Amino acid sequence: LDHSGQARLRIFNMLGNLVAEPVNGYTKFGHHTVRFDGSHLPTGIYFYELQSGQNTNLRKMLLVK
Repeated sequence: LDHSGQARLRIFNMLGNLVAEPVNGYTKFGHHTVRFDGSHLPTGIYFYELQSGQNTNLRKMLLVK
């Protein structure tokens, strides 16, 4: 993260439904690691969105069991 402040990490399925929100709150600047337990989700393609300040990043990820 470029600076400290409010950050939110959300995970969506292919239909655009929110399936998890592992981060939602004040976060300090720097590099972070988030552990996500997707054991309740089926194998497939998901999207994660990271919002911090004015920045929003959307990326694709593959969940494999």
